[in-house]
Amino acid sequence: MTIGSLALPAQDTTILRALVRWLDGALGMGLRYSEDVAGCHVVFASPAALSTCPGRTTVVVTDAATVPFGWGGPITVSSPLRMSGVITALQQAMPRRRSSNPLHRQRWLSFLFERLRAALRTCGHSVLPIGGGQLLRLDAVSQSMQASVPVEQLLSHAHDLGALRPCTAADEDVLQGAETHSLSAFLWRLSATMVEARAPHPPLRGAWRLRRWPQAMGLMAPGHPHLAALLWRRPYTALELAERAGLPLPVVRAFVLTGDALGLGQLEETTRPLGAVRDATVSARFKPLREKWRLW
Repeated sequence: MTIGSLALPAQDTTILRALVRWLDGALGMGLRYSEDVAGCHVVFASPAALSTCPGRTTVVVTDAATVPFGWGGPITVSSPLRMSGVITALQQAMPRRRSSNPLHRQRWLSFLFERLRAALRTCGHSVLPIGGGQLLRLDAVSQSMQASVPVEQLLSHAHDLGALRPCTAADEDVLQGAETHSLSAFLWRLSATMVEARAPHPPLRGAWRLRRWPQAMGLMAPGHPHLAALLWRRPYTALELAERAGLPLPVVRAFVLTGDALGLGQLEETTRPLGAVRDATVSARFKPLREKWRLW
């Protein structure tokens, strides 16, 4: 995200430029400062310059004592600029510049699922920047997640997803007092939201078998207990499981991929075709009759 300034005092411009550089380097917020206001996503401007930057998200830099009564629409920050004020302003600006295109939300949900899946495989602590100074702190050992934004916002709005990285002291400061959630419960919710939003899950090739029974959150959706029972007995590919359970393929893929991300099962090298399994089952049922009557 590109940040610019317009008609600010020299001191505020210098502070803003330095803060953008520091936030990008220390927190991985994906920010850069530009002198070209026309190419900026967010512009910090004086009240007098508001009319000169239409079409861009604007943060009004003003003395709090001079803000007119009833001023509530624009994002405002007090002068002189400080780190806390700039971070708060960027957090408010992020939702305003996101597109309402549902494809953006689909991509966000899919990318978030893949990042969380990767974090669970690290077997440690990691941080995931999601834009605007917001962070997710992920603990693969305890399967917990600390979020600086409400969980509902993660599921309903697209964010600017960054790369997983180790947690730093600066991250701890940002997340101080943030609510902690169950990462496994959130992953099941995220997966169900992906099905509703038609966001694709990552591919999982081969047959998969359940080795550990899911927690209650993983069995709440319709059809999930049946899927768990089938996968407990033998491995299935997603197509086989969808045919056997009579459920839509996206629902089946969501269950299998979420269970795999949480380490509840494992991939098998090969599996017999579903038709072969049925033939073997029928043959086993008639075995006592064959032996008794020597039919064949």
